[in-house]
Amino acid sequence: MSLKNSQGKRNQEQLEHKLSLYQTMVNAAVEPITLIDRNYTYRIVNHAYTEARNLKKEEVLNHTVADVWGEEVFQEIIKEKLDRCFAGNVVSDVSAYEFKKNEINYVETTYTPCFPSGPEASYVVVISHNITELKRSQEKLKILAYYDSLTSLPNRPLFMDRLEQEIKYARRNRTTIPSFFWIWTNSRKSTTLMATLQGIRSW
Repeated sequence: MSLKNSQGKRNQEQLEHKLSLYQTMVNAAVEPITLIDRNYTYRIVNHAYTEARNLKKEEVLNHTVADVWGEEVFQEIIKEKLDRCFAGNVVSDVSAYEFKKNEINYVETTYTPCFPSGPEASYVVVISHNITELKRSQEKLKILAYYDSLTSLPNRPLFMDRLEQEIKYARRNRTTIPSFFWIWTNSRKSTTLMATLQGIRSW
């Protein structure tokens, strides 16, 4: 009897040690990680998540997603992804969230179903990555690619891109498109004029 008790105690200690290691690993992750059950309740949250949301752990753990994010965001953005994940699908998504007033953050999120006991997903692991800076950089590159840096006017690549789209649309719908061409012959003088105007405006 004592041998069985000793073995059971060792098994319990090993299990607790493994759980401790898993907890250490999850909390060491730089990306926000959460575990959500079928009642849309947070069961596990790591340090990165609470720091990213500027919340205390007790404000998230054992609270519903609607409690943490608000009913509107839950119903309009998050619930549908969770439901698809509980149906057995891995879901990836990029959405915009307003963490602070007038401060939009873009978050790339992956929802992965967990099957701890049977064919039905009991939990969803949610891993998030804030890509706001990446989105801003992409927008800046887009502006540089399609707009003149001096005049801020649309440039030739943007014109060609839009023209190609219109041509494809016209072909699909068997219609014609109007075209207007303006030949700018003295670009050097125009550039000098624009530079002068920019200098005057900066005074």
